[in-house]
Amino acid sequence: MQYEKEFEELWSSKPFKDWMAAAPSRFQEQLRRSKGMNTAGDWLALVPIALVIVYMDRIPVDNELLRFGIAALAILAWFVVWELIKPYVTNKRSESEIRDEVRQHFHQEWKAGRLRKD
Repeated sequence: MQYEKEFEELWSSKPFKDWMAAAPSRFQEQLRRSKGMNTAGDWLALVPIALVIVYMDRIPVDNELLRFGIAALAILAWFVVWELIKPYVTNKRSESEIRDEVRQHFHQEWKAGRLRKD
């Protein structure tokens, strides 16, 4: 969504945490819920990490440091994949969706004249 230049300047004048502090509590609760380990799907994300750690010795490489690096890359790859699929598995909204909705909320407030640059 395109925003007016004046609103863009206002939005970028403060860090996101300040906007969240002023946002309605429903956005704050959604963001808090999206970050927590509070569903079975969240805990499911740890299973592949544990498997990589347990089976790290079975990686067919003689160099221990290289084996550790391969395991670390596998865990990093899983983390990236998990961040992409987490909203679908856990039925939570992603942080970027919440951030966009907060921005739209404050844009509506700005258009209505209830928001000014401090």
